[in-house]
Amino acid sequence: MRRLALGLALIPVPGLAQAHAFQTGADSYALFLQGVGAPWLMLPVALLLIGTGLFLGIWRTEAMLAFWPVQLVVLALVLGFGVFVPGVPDLALVVAALAIAGLGILALPLPRAAALGLGALALLLAGRFLLEDHAFGELPLPFMFGMAAGAASLVALPAGLVQATRERIGHPAVLIGWRALSSWIGAAAILMIAFALRPGA
Repeated sequence: MRRLALGLALIPVPGLAQAHAFQTGADSYALFLQGVGAPWLMLPVALLLIGTGLFLGIWRTEAMLAFWPVQLVVLALVLGFGVFVPGVPDLALVVAALAIAGLGILALPLPRAAALGLGALALLLAGRFLLEDHAFGELPLPFMFGMAAGAASLVALPAGLVQATRERIGHPAVLIGWRALSSWIGAAAILMIAFALRPGA
């Protein structure tokens, strides 16, 4: 499943035939854009990181201001050393997505270190999953930087939407609505877990 999704993400944009190869003239910008799309095409990754963004936005209105430095450090570690860390199975990401969605639903007043640490852990798991089945140096750097940008956007966009609506509208119903959306993330994760654990799977 991972190879199929990543393979789809690696399909180059229309152009010269040589653009189909990483090392023989593929355009760096095109590779970067393909990398950006890779996290969005992998459902376990997208589910976990969108849930993380919702959790952070629900936890604190301006959570991303605190999380950006953490996110940059985590992504740098993943890009540099991720392939040397033991792999992460699909099911682990989905279980993590369920857990982070549950925290978003509960909207607990967690300490800053705990909330940012949970966000960092989610990003680490997702980043390692994206590098699964690839050796060190196998993926082109523009593609890897694109994957990092795509992963960051999956967290930042939902967190930013939560912040914008909370600041502009300010009604308690807004936060209730985002918590309800977190419950949908959790429900999707439960369905995926049930599907993975079904007899004969």
